[in-house]
Amino acid sequence: MKNKYVNFLSYLLFLIIWTSSYAERPELYDKPPYVMIEHTKINGAYKFNYRYRNLLNEEDKIVWSESVDNILSNDGLGIAQYIVDSGNVTEEDAVLGMYKVVGDYIQVDYTRFIHHYRPLMIPFYLKYYNDTQKLKLSRYEKIEYLLRIFQDYPYGLIPQTYEGKFINGILPINAVFKEGYADCDTKSLMMAMVLSYDKDFYNRLAMILVPGHALLGINMLAKPYQKTVRYLGRDYIYTEPVGTARTPLGQTNSPYSNSINVIPLELVHEKVDVKNSASEIDHSLSTNSLKDNDCPDGGLLIEFESVTGDKNQFCQKNDGVKFINHGPALIKSHNGDITRKYFKDGVEIDI
Repeated sequence: MKNKYVNFLSYLLFLIIWTSSYAERPELYDKPPYVMIEHTKINGAYKFNYRYRNLLNEEDKIVWSESVDNILSNDGLGIAQYIVDSGNVTEEDAVLGMYKVVGDYIQVDYTRFIHHYRPLMIPFYLKYYNDTQKLKLSRYEKIEYLLRIFQDYPYGLIPQTYEGKFINGILPINAVFKEGYADCDTKSLMMAMVLSYDKDFYNRLAMILVPGHALLGINMLAKPYQKTVRYLGRDYIYTEPVGTARTPLGQTNSPYSNSINVIPLELVHEKVDVKNSASEIDHSLSTNSLKDNDCPDGGLLIEFESVTGDKNQFCQKNDGVKFINHGPALIKSHNGDITRKYFKDGVEIDI
């Protein structure tokens, strides 16, 4: 199909084409009143703070940081809007933009999308892993745990065009963090990214598409009254991460009885070093004195005493321009009180 043009102008008649410059609040924006999501830019990184209610209906949070370059990157999903406007989108254009050609229209390559963006979701996976291990949750409870995280995440209708690219209503994950909202497709893919790091689930996932909506399917033995859809001999339990309703696993927000399209996700499992990711922070919470080998990524231990008599220990690294805080820090006041902190690339992380 070399140089074959994919004519999908008829398909575009059913789309509402938005521009990339939209108001702070997207169309149909919604979130529970107790949810808070914010980000701040410090030096070369963004710090994100997401507060929600967990499986136990208790206030909880995920705090993480990411480099400015990763958040502002325009690589990955999307076809240049001027190419789409021309009506002459080649198969090569589609593939480069992370799409598949399906008949006379294009569809996001969900598997490629997940593999490309899932490193950005590692902070969510670490939260999921640590909490589900501590609470000793069953496989079904682990899914309910994740559902609460994504059902509370603010919802908004995503534009068809974003920053000069046709994205067909699915927001790249770095843009999700920057904008602070996601829709049904994107929330389902975010949840799939977290589960792709779990060896119990990575090969049991599918996207379920119905007119005007998308949700996740998980191949597990359904309990009584849990809804499933069968595809190629596998039963997928309906999983609704949309919100703001806290829809349980196996229940749906609508009947979804017609025009169901199931797309299995062919994911490669990738192991996250959860022990090393957590051990540095755990150590900073327990030790009363830092040593050189406590500083990650070849950093240096800086020690100094303030004018008030406080003794300070900070791990720092050179970012190519200057030294920035990176790793654990201890501050011992003159009266013996100890304050513990942790930094990543110059940004303090809540511990």
